[in-house]
Amino acid sequence: GDGKYVDFKITYGAKAEVPAASLSADDIQKYADQINASEKILVEVAAGSEAGIAKFDSVNNKVIAGDAPLKVKDAVKATVTTNGSNKKVLTISAAAGLSGFSYGTLKDTGASSSDVDAITLDTTNATITEGDTKVLDFDNSFKFNESTKKVGSLVTPNTTNTPADPGTKTTVRVIKAVEKTIDVSSNSTTKAKDLA
Repeated sequence: GDGKYVDFKITYGAKAEVPAASLSADDIQKYADQINASEKILVEVAAGSEAGIAKFDSVNNKVIAGDAPLKVKDAVKATVTTNGSNKKVLTISAAAGLSGFSYGTLKDTGASSSDVDAITLDTTNATITEGDTKVLDFDNSFKFNESTKKVGSLVTPNTTNTPADPGTKTTVRVIKAVEKTIDVSSNSTTKAKDLA
């Protein structure tokens, strides 16, 4: 009925919880393609006193600069297979050409083959699977470790769920409220602005 005021309790902006994103089969294939085509340089060619890609010259007993920098596609091969649950699995392994790269510092005289080191691939985190709640952190994957002479493995941080948002609650108070009944199916000329 008529009264001094009417309160309307309104909640807006509420959102349900969003589950953590998971990898699709397409994501797995895209990651594999990205790895296999990546021109990102992991190790530059040795120069001056800076260690890098180098090779041993056995004729002259020198360590000389390598032919080219080591890129992701030279070091890592990504293959996609299907597991027993019919999910796509990306697995990394050393690329065939990785054995042609070695690491060392240039040396003009008295060098030996032990002055250059083979480069290997760390495979401690070598797979990601369709449905995993992870992403591939490409920028931090495959980093070269000068101490171990290893190219890093996959860096795959977990994705997280977005918690539910209860939204914002507010109360709208209409002062001097008047109750009106409108027959919306009739030819009533009462308009919304007449009620405001």
